[in-house]
Amino acid sequence: MNAFQTISTLITFRKFVIPGGRYNLSFIGYHKHGGKFMVIIKTITGTTLVEIPGVSNLKFHNFKDQKLALADFSHEVLTRTEFHRADLAGADFRRTRLDGVSFIDADLTGADFRWADVSGADFTRATLAGANFRGAIYATPDDQVCFESAKLSGRTVLPNGIRWGEYLNELVPTLLTAGGRPLSEVATPETWGNHETHNCPMTTAFGVRSFDKIPALYYREAELFSILFDAGLIPMPAPAPIS
Repeated sequence: MNAFQTISTLITFRKFVIPGGRYNLSFIGYHKHGGKFMVIIKTITGTTLVEIPGVSNLKFHNFKDQKLALADFSHEVLTRTEFHRADLAGADFRRTRLDGVSFIDADLTGADFRWADVSGADFTRATLAGANFRGAIYATPDDQVCFESAKLSGRTVLPNGIRWGEYLNELVPTLLTAGGRPLSEVATPETWGNHETHNCPMTTAFGVRSFDKIPALYYREAELFSILFDAGLIPMPAPAPIS
């Protein structure tokens, strides 16, 4: 039995041979210790920590519905791994490659994604309260992250290092008026109901028809805005009060 078969066996709750006998296992969690991959399991004799030798990454594995709070996946390759509905509160994904990974409906409260590659990762309906994405790669020429209907909190840190509450209250209005047009002409029901590139809030704000015409100084912020806007996370700013 190789290392990947070992992990698959644990994940699917089948029988697995460990020193001392064969047990039916309950998978509790996963973490690294001293550079070794360890699986926390519950056997008929109690909870124990088992080393999975020879594992260099966890590509294509299924952690669906697992309890992995505070797990350490940092600096790893988790390409196309499944975390659907998993409990990953406080988990460490720093500098981890996560393209094609599914976090649909997962609890990622307080999870750490600093400097991770989340381009292509799917966070649909995931709980991201207090999660930290500072410095994360969120888009490439071939793919981009999906935050569709994700649950952010004021303390969630975006890839640009700005907290979600500050982003909505300060950066969004500033970005929408960076092209010289008043907010009342950009934040309208027409533009906010439009997800076509030629008439979305960002191209409208800068008076262009395509994203590649947005000034380079604002391009990355416009790109992040577009991802969050398409995910339905950015409400239309209220007009400034008349003095």
